[in-house]
Amino acid sequence: MAKMSPALLVGWWLLHRRWRVVAAACLAAVALSLLALPLVGCEHQRRFYAEVLPSFGGGEYHGLRVPVSIFGNHSLPHLLDQAFPSEGPGLSRPTRILAAVTTALVVGGLGWLLRRPPVDLLARTGQVSAVALAMLLVPVYTFEHHLIWALPAVVALERIAVELVQSSADAVDTLSAAKTLGLLVLLAASVRLGRAGRLAEPPA
Repeated sequence: MAKMSPALLVGWWLLHRRWRVVAAACLAAVALSLLALPLVGCEHQRRFYAEVLPSFGGGEYHGLRVPVSIFGNHSLPHLLDQAFPSEGPGLSRPTRILAAVTTALVVGGLGWLLRRPPVDLLARTGQVSAVALAMLLVPVYTFEHHLIWALPAVVALERIAVELVQSSADAVDTLSAAKTLGLLVLLAASVRLGRAGRLAEPPA
């Protein structure tokens, strides 16, 4: 009941017909719900699964008035909400439709691209990284602490960069140029911040 986005990993296991892993995940979810009964009764759990959980797709946040446009939200629905803002809590109707279409495209496209089982450990890491990044994009709310799911992608990319450098002399120049470009971007951002001073307060 704590986090819902990792359920996409179950979809990835289903895609590759890893039935035992899927069964273990489902049994673990049931077992944890049963173990929580002394602390979270049947009625609270029923309300969570029947009412609270489905409301997340519309931008509701445990019934709290947390706007989708809150500072620090990095999701695709938040990006769409900036184009079609809602007058109240939750997502506007156009944003809900576009978010649903975007989610279907991201998840469906990812499923098609990752339809073949990974051939080695690096490929498996790449697939897990892609699923983890999708977990950051499709929910309505993605805050800074959720970005820990991007770490597998960072590790995979670093490993790929090392292999490229070791296998090709041209890759050394490419990687060096990319790092230089990144430093220039950071330099430009630092200069901009140094000239602007304290950032303006976000609107209330």
